[in-house]
Amino acid sequence: MVWITDLGPSAVQVHHRLRGGALCDRRPCITGSPEPLVPQVEETPATAREPTWFGSGGQALGLIPGTSLTPDQHDLASALMSGHHPRTGRLRPAAARRSRGLELTVTQPASLSALYALAEQDQAAAIEALVAQAVGEAAAQLEQWITPASRHAGLLGWILWHRTAPAAGSGVPRPCLHAHLVIATLMRDGGGRWTDMSRHRRRALHEHAGVMELYARARVRQLLSAQQQVRWERDALTGVWEVAGIAPALRTLFAHPSSPRTQRGPDSTARPSRRGAKVPLAALAQRAKPVAAGIGDGHSR
Repeated sequence: MVWITDLGPSAVQVHHRLRGGALCDRRPCITGSPEPLVPQVEETPATAREPTWFGSGGQALGLIPGTSLTPDQHDLASALMSGHHPRTGRLRPAAARRSRGLELTVTQPASLSALYALAEQDQAAAIEALVAQAVGEAAAQLEQWITPASRHAGLLGWILWHRTAPAAGSGVPRPCLHAHLVIATLMRDGGGRWTDMSRHRRRALHEHAGVMELYARARVRQLLSAQQQVRWERDALTGVWEVAGIAPALRTLFAHPSSPRTQRGPDSTARPSRRGAKVPLAALAQRAKPVAAGIGDGHSR
């Protein structure tokens, strides 16, 4: 279930999200210090996957999507999120009062995290890499949906990769593959100028976030079916495509904390955004059909 959080004006939230393995924080709007959903242990810097850049807005600055956001780039990332002009370094008007960005939490089926946890080290690494590839492609697709028919417009941000999430109640981390897209409100417009994200584009981002997650999951199914011979089956209760042979009880153990346990899946219901509005995914999915047709779904494998 995709989760959208407004990061608010605090610089602390940006700094918190520059570290691989940072705590998950999924409040609707953040105005203070990081606060995890439940107490949990962070992944250590030595074991956490490095954040990676995404967005053609960053590419215009030499920040190539898919490359690591390294510690020596933290100051640059913080300045861009705070609204400083990428070329002049000047703080844009009213930037200090606005939200610095949005965070989209993109999850995978619980059965995939179970497979990842039970796999041999080499296979687990391959699964993680393919999930990262799929999420990166889905992030690029989200940008196209938000900035259609525009050569120069582009988003700016990075992706945090998490291998674990807190177990319900105890907060003890257990394998749970998911990602966080950290998206700056500063972006390039159609004329190549740097500007704040418009209300129209913010609305488009909220509307397409759920479809983006569906795209990422479909791409994961295709990649894992083709390269790891993973078979998939649809859960009769939730409608979610799960790895075949993973029992429901095991799926619950490895589910992301924000995932509904018995909600009917994305093909049949609306999915709530963090603003509390219902987003009719059946209608939004129509926009994604031309793209999805080129992906395939791996269902038959």
